[in-house]
Amino acid sequence: MLKLDPNQMQRFRNAVQDEKASFYFVPSSDLKMKIVKNDDPIISQLPQTVKEALLLCKDGAGIVTDSKLVLSFLEGTADERNAYMLSLGEIRVLGVGDMNLTSGSPKIE
Repeated sequence: MLKLDPNQMQRFRNAVQDEKASFYFVPSSDLKMKIVKNDDPIISQLPQTVKEALLLCKDGAGIVTDSKLVLSFLEGTADERNAYMLSLGEIRVLGVGDMNLTSGSPKIE
C-alpha cells in the first residue's frame, strides 16, 4: 500500500467523486514480464483478456481502471489480488489536476 499524506489522500477521494476524472493503470515492465513468464500465482490467474490488454500497453499507455478500486487500494482495503497487481504499475488520474502514483513515490501534480 502506498503511503499518502492526508492532503494527497483527500485529493484522490475528491477525484473519485468527480465525473471528469479518469483513472488509468499503467503496467510496469516487471508486471509484463510476470505475465509473459506465467509463473506468478496471482498474475497467472488473471483473465487472458486482461493479460493481453496489459501486454499491449506501450510507452506509458495504460488501461482504464475503476476509481473505487484505486481508492480501496490507497486505503489498504483492496483484496490481495488487486492490491498486488496495482502495486506493480502506475496509477494515473487525468482530468482533475493530474495525479500519478507509482509503487513507492506518489507524484501529485
